[in-house]
Amino acid sequence: MHAALFLLGVVITLNAQTKSNYDIILEMMPESVSEVAYASGNEETGIVVNLPAGGSILSNRVLSSAVEINKKIISGTFDDKKNIIYTLENIEVLYGELFHQGFPGDYYCERTIKLGGVNILKSGAGIESYPFDISRKDTVEYDSIKELEQGASFTRGEKPEEPFFRSIIEPVIAVTAAIVTVYLLFDVRSK
Repeated sequence: MHAALFLLGVVITLNAQTKSNYDIILEMMPESVSEVAYASGNEETGIVVNLPAGGSILSNRVLSSAVEINKKIISGTFDDKKNIIYTLENIEVLYGELFHQGFPGDYYCERTIKLGGVNILKSGAGIESYPFDISRKDTVEYDSIKELEQGASFTRGEKPEEPFFRSIIEPVIAVTAAIVTVYLLFDVRSK
């Protein structure tokens, strides 16, 4: 009995749930602000966040990420102190070509999420620029793309088209194999 349970446990494989595009973008936010947050030093520093259309829901994440790195950062601007101007210029979600895993199997594609922008640190000493270009790549199941894109419009990318030939040929091969198997089973039995 214990051996059967052990084998059952070995056979069952667990797949981690794929993170949504929005979750990955949130994970990338601290990296986008880290360099300028460290450079601002131990002085009180104001921060203003500029985001692309539809990106306003990311504002709190940018602020909290900056404050986690440097406790002296405060939302807003100061006339006589350092100020950070965080500008997120683009958020891109890209999907690569479809590929197959196994026969018959699910379609997968490579997902790339990119953040690009610039942080500007203004102080009495001048202006310093800290550009950032961050990307994350992974592989996702084609059928799960719709669930991964739920949320804001910036989480959506152009979905690759499913190959027409493959979507027709696989069922034909599977049905043909079943017909040949049944035919051979009855043909051999009758002899």
